[in-house]
Amino acid sequence: MIWCVVFSPDGRTIATGSLDNTIRLWDVNTGKQLRTLTGHTGWVRSVAFSPDGKIIATGGHDNTIRLWNANTGKRLRIFENRHWVSSIAFSPDGKTLASADLHHTCLWEVDTGKQLQTFRERNSGHGFSAVAFSPDGTTIAVCGSNEVDLWDAETGRQLRRLEILDYYRLEQHKRRTHP
Repeated sequence: MIWCVVFSPDGRTIATGSLDNTIRLWDVNTGKQLRTLTGHTGWVRSVAFSPDGKIIATGGHDNTIRLWNANTGKRLRIFENRHWVSSIAFSPDGKTLASADLHHTCLWEVDTGKQLQTFRERNSGHGFSAVAFSPDGTTIAVCGSNEVDLWDAETGRQLRRLEILDYYRLEQHKRRTHP
C-alpha cells in the first residue's frame, strides 16, 4: 500500500513511500518504475524532493530520516529520530529539513545531519501530522490534531497558533443543541 507521494520539482518524476518499507521512483510520462530505494526497516510515511530535485528525503516508522541521491538512488545520509517520522519538508533553499513526529518537530542541517532546533514537545498521543516551510523559509507550520502552530525557523519562537474546531466536538454540539 502506498502511503505518500510527491512530484519532483521538474514534474517528470513521482516518488512514493509504501508500507513495504520502500520508496519507488516513477516516470510521469511513461508510468514506468525507474528504481526502488530500500533501507528503511519500517514503512515509509513521508517523502520530499529537495528544491533542486537532487535529493530525496524519506521519513519512516523505523525512527529515521534518510537522504537519497535522486539520480542514482544511493543513500547519502541517515538521521536518527526519537520517534517515527510523520512528515518532512525541505526549506526553500534546500539547506534545512524539517521533520514532525509523535512528540517533536525538528530542524536538521541537510549537509551534516546535525539537529539544529527542536520545537515544542507534545504530550498528547495524537502527534504532529504535517510540517511545511513558508515560501521565504522564515516560518514553519506544524499541524497536530486540532491546531496549526507557526514557528520562527531561526529562533524557534512560536509565532501563532491556529485553533481548529474538532469535527467530532462540533458534531456532538450539533446533536445536543439541534436534536
